[in-house]
Amino acid sequence: MNDESRPDVIKKIQVIVFSNRCKLIDDEADLAQKLGVNMRVYPECITIYEKTNRISIKWVTTTRRKRDTINLFRIAPPNDIRKNRIVLEWISSGGRKRNGGPGEI
Repeated sequence: MNDESRPDVIKKIQVIVFSNRCKLIDDEADLAQKLGVNMRVYPECITIYEKTNRISIKWVTTTRRKRDTINLFRIAPPNDIRKNRIVLEWISSGGRKRNGGPGEI
């Protein structure tokens, strides 16, 4: 790890990650916000390739509250019949957690 300490390397990686956000996901979250749906965008997984000095980032967006999830479904329901059915069942259950819940459709 060269001369730099681990905390210094981590801080540098954080700067790189947050200065290279996924514009597509940010745009989707901004659009949802304009429609009244609060979204959270964050890096879920960061992979560092030491041989090439490259970083790969998996960005994720989620609704902030159950109400936001329901509003998003009403605004833009899934086209997939199976996914649509799963969300309808989740809403009719009062939004209770389930295995493979609506966040994992």
